[in-house]
Amino acid sequence: LSDPIEDSMRDIESFCIARGISLIINASHPHAAQLHQNIFTAADRIGVPVLRIERSFMKEEDNSLITYVNTLDELIKAIKLSPVSRIISLMGSKTIPVLYKRLPHKRFWFRILDQPASWQSALACGVNQDHILADGNTADFSRVSHLIKEQQIEMIITKDSGYNGFIDKKIDLALSYSMPVLVLRPPLLPKFTSSLHNKEEFFAIIQQHL
Repeated sequence: LSDPIEDSMRDIESFCIARGISLIINASHPHAAQLHQNIFTAADRIGVPVLRIERSFMKEEDNSLITYVNTLDELIKAIKLSPVSRIISLMGSKTIPVLYKRLPHKRFWFRILDQPASWQSALACGVNQDHILADGNTADFSRVSHLIKEQQIEMIITKDSGYNGFIDKKIDLALSYSMPVLVLRPPLLPKFTSSLHNKEEFFAIIQQHL
């Protein structure tokens, strides 16, 4: 049988070899763990360096209302042990099938990007449309705040995707309602050739490969 992961790595290798790629710039989402591993392995096989563009992450806060977990399994376990029942997920559409299936006794509302793929992912696993908050402006949490008040939400769950993913705003929103927030830390990534955090570093490294 075909191995989708192996096929993905071969696709990356073939693409790079066919086009004479000498540098891979990896700006993938921090939680796309399998994609990062595929890029790392494929690049290592063909001897192409990988430049990882890192996001900026806020320092973890020491607050009894904030719980940080390392895996989705840990997050689900924490939800099961919690007495709360009304939860809003700010984790995106990809985690909806897992949360909805493994936590059937909790009442979820899901905030998603207002795009067809996200709607399809949510509706395909049986989520009631009334429990979906589709938003085109991910930086604006006014509609989330309104839903929290209207539906008496008791907990927020989210991924830590750095400041680009508005983790600071999500935590501040939970604390403003004195409600617990569960935060899924980003996974550990492979050790890429080099990494950077700002435009100056980016242009300096690009100049070395011109």
